Amino acid sequence: MSILIVLAALSVAAKNPTLPAPIALKTTTDIGLYSVHAGQMSADELKANFKKHLRLHNAEYQKTGGSLSEPWKDFGKLNDEITWQTLVRYRPEWLYTDYEKMTWEYQAPDFGKEWPTKVLQIADKSTASGYEIEVTAYCSASEAECAPYISAQKKMLAPRPNLMRSDIAYKQWLNRVQHESCLAQSANLSHPRYPPQALRDGIGGTVRIGFLFNACGNVRDAWIETSSRNRDLDRAALNEALKWQIDTSTLPNKGKSGAAIAPVIFSPE
Repeated sequence: MSILIVLAALSVAAKNPTLPAPIALKTTTDIGLYSVHAGQMSADELKANFKKHLRLHNAEYQKTGGSLSEPWKDFGKLNDEITWQTLVRYRPEWLYTDYEKMTWEYQAPDFGKEWPTKVLQIADKSTASGYEIEVTAYCSASEAECAPYISAQKKMLAPRPNLMRSDIAYKQWLNRVQHESCLAQSANLSHPRYPPQALRDGIGGTVRIGFLFNACGNVRDAWIETSSRNRDLDRAALNEALKWQIDTSTLPNKGKSGAAIAPVIFSPE
């Protein structure tokens, strides 16, 4: 992945760019270890776990002089399911990584509920010598709600390891990406939401985002190739890139994974 293709710039008013041919990645059969299974956690335990992680996250955030509002604080007050669905699409999950480098991915509460009932525990046991990730899916809702959730998680694509891209674990994960079973979705190269504070302050800039996509066009990794020199703009562009979906049918090398660079432009005018 030493060569990256460059896409047309993304801006608030720009149309989605046309992609050139992707760069093929080297293939091997070394893919490391990955597993997904269901775990047991009661509703009270899941609620307590969430509240603990939220408290710890707020404490960490405040050390840098910031403040963080509670995720989904308005969800439990909503009587309109359409509005609830809109909020869920905007913020479907909340992540917390604990001191043991365990990532917890909480799913937004169900309609009419105040607390999440579904969470993934992503244990990254990868080392410099190999990829190893174990995912446990917990659900404290009814069996009718939990069964499809657990089933869907068992089909989830292998998460990226937390190690640097040059490490063996990351290279093994790259090999997985090239051969994984996946599902193509509607093309999406959406522009990120403008960070409110940056917009109010009239701050603009360009973030060059590098990203990796699989044969179905699912973006599987993203990184900041060149910073805008503003943390909020960089973060917004990076988070949005992870949601992108590439239409590989428009590329000469159809059905191939690849990497690309897209400049994301923020202009307050």
